[in-house]
Amino acid sequence: MRLDLPLPRSWAVVERGARTVVEILPGVLLAFGALERLPRDLGDWGDRVVLAGVRPETYRPLVVEDTATAGGWPLTLVSSEVVRAGTVVEHRLHALYHFLEWGGVAVLTGTAGERFAAAADEARPVLLEGRPDFRTDEVLTVAELWDGLAPTPGPAPRSR
Repeated sequence: MRLDLPLPRSWAVVERGARTVVEILPGVLLAFGALERLPRDLGDWGDRVVLAGVRPETYRPLVVEDTATAGGWPLTLVSSEVVRAGTVVEHRLHALYHFLEWGGVAVLTGTAGERFAAAADEARPVLLEGRPDFRTDEVLTVAELWDGLAPTPGPAPRSR
């Protein structure tokens, strides 16, 4: 199961597999991938997601926006910066999706402020179209074990 985003053809796919990474503009990447089961504490989950890979003292939140996708799924957009020695070294936009008991994350990152802002403007409508792709190769129900199998004829019932 994974996050499904309608990527424009102009965005270059850099990596595909467990996660997808696309380059929207030179040096500005959007990464997303598998859905994960949400914990009870959504605030803790959100904090872990936006702080991943950075020391808390270097993280500067800018804007947190609670909204919804075009399909009505809850979505939180978190704009932030990573600052070292007083200099912004990375701009970030996290999209945190809530699909029933599953969560999805897309992260836009870049180092150049103006280029990042332009890419964020381009990415926002795509992020708002995010939806879950609940397909999986795992068997979820007993009925799926029998899908595609033709019934084998058995003996005719005897009449009494």
